[in-house]
Amino acid sequence: MVFVFLACADPVAGDPYADLAFPPAGPEHAPDASTWGPFPVGVTTISLTDPDRTLEDGSPRVVPVEVWYPAAETEGTLRSYAVADFVPPERLAVEDIDPDALPWLTSSSLDEPAPDTAHGPYPLVVFSHGNGGMRLQSLFFTEYLASHGYVVAAPDHIGNTLSDLLIPGENSFSSTADSFLYRPGDGRLVVERLRGADDPAPISAGDWGMSGHSLGAWTALRAAGEEDGIAVTIAQAPPDINLALAGTGTAPDELDMPVMLQAGNADQILEYETNADASFALMSDPTLLITYFDAGHFSFSDLCILELGAVQDLIEDSVGNVMEDGCGPENPDVATLMPLLRFHAIGLINAQLRGSTQSAQAVLDGPGGELEAMFSMEGAL
Repeated sequence: MVFVFLACADPVAGDPYADLAFPPAGPEHAPDASTWGPFPVGVTTISLTDPDRTLEDGSPRVVPVEVWYPAAETEGTLRSYAVADFVPPERLAVEDIDPDALPWLTSSSLDEPAPDTAHGPYPLVVFSHGNGGMRLQSLFFTEYLASHGYVVAAPDHIGNTLSDLLIPGENSFSSTADSFLYRPGDGRLVVERLRGADDPAPISAGDWGMSGHSLGAWTALRAAGEEDGIAVTIAQAPPDINLALAGTGTAPDELDMPVMLQAGNADQILEYETNADASFALMSDPTLLITYFDAGHFSFSDLCILELGAVQDLIEDSVGNVMEDGCGPENPDVATLMPLLRFHAIGLINAQLRGSTQSAQAVLDGPGGELEAMFSMEGAL
């Protein structure tokens, strides 16, 4: 078994983490990746303009990005999000839905605190949302990842967000097809603008990682095939890797960084056998396929922890039936599944971007106990 590590620099002499509850992952440390890390987390929303990509009216493409980062402050106002703010008013009117009937997204991140500069710079990880999703769809993962010592940036792929697909009369097929064209550029824009920057937090200019769910997993796998400096890829509920790598000049067995495929064998949108399982058969080490038994497509998002109610009626036509594909009684309890997803994904990221050999070994050894019955693992690092 061969481990491939791209380690950051060793901490300075002494105990640079004495002010934290416990040290973050590193050559000497492997904290529990399933739980909140040692850093408080701040969040801000930025807007990136790409003059090299223009819309039909000649204006530049603008990409909103949510950025989570290690914070210097431990107290303050937690940011929260009203789902109604992401639904076009005309759609609420058509469906006769009271905005107050829609839920709020609960955040564990402080609203724009000062960044923790004492322990940086921090590695960058980009997260790409699914088809008809949004940059806030996976707080269970993005916020927790930031708490382990990362700057996590999630762009809205404008034209293919929840807001876009809920516009009355919107052609969701056209939106999805267009998304294949602009998603790679959105991810590239985020990396080019943020890697090595000091705003909103000090970010390492070195290797970076990428993750995504569903069509976002396509985006992450494509980045693995065509971007420089990417050291780890986490693809959740992924599509066929041949589709992701088409036109990149990279074959599935030529990816040279660790790739983790996290998939549910009950996925109805991207069926397990013809997507995750078939992709893994074409790939070479270092690759891990982790199969979560009875998990569906939306088990890998925050949708399963929302009070869906009117939300399901809104998204039925554009996204799918969440309760039937990941969030129903026949699927794993998300209170148990989400920590397990983090255990694997953040554990591998800690190994690759923070140089924690013990974190990689923990991923391979598994969490132990009853959780071992919830998944299977194939492949090697």
